[in-house]
Amino acid sequence: MLPHDSDAEPLAPLDLADFSEANQVLIEQWKADTESILRSKVDLTRDDYREFAELCLFFLGCKQSITFKQPGALHKARWMSKLLYSIKISLVQDHIQLLPQGTVTTKHQLPKLREFVIFATVIYSSWWMTCSVAVDAPWTISAYTRVCLSILMSMLMLLQVP
Repeated sequence: MLPHDSDAEPLAPLDLADFSEANQVLIEQWKADTESILRSKVDLTRDDYREFAELCLFFLGCKQSITFKQPGALHKARWMSKLLYSIKISLVQDHIQLLPQGTVTTKHQLPKLREFVIFATVIYSSWWMTCSVAVDAPWTISAYTRVCLSILMSMLMLLQVP
């Protein structure tokens, strides 16, 4: 495990300055709701869900320190591990950009991954953590389209029937 203190090497949590003032107000509301839900659920969840909640809280700026756990198996059926890796990559994106191009990601992948992580931490995490059955997590993202249209377009493309 790699402990991380916010005073040590800087990570890249959510920065509201990247959004318009109107969207900042909306994201602050969602962030407060998400923080409340995650804090109430973090001690009641199993390992990977707990790590997800803790990473979300850290990414949203609601937690001062985080411990990066050793990666587990990456399997197609386990989307949670991909989500955990995505948040971690987004947090260390400033360090990744210092590496030779293509070492971890391409220059076009990091911004898209960051958009996904913002959606997952600000919106989807509260849905996921409050569902008693995972498949019941709602897919309604219309409110989020005001903040990030590319997430909506990506999800609509994924949901289209060939």
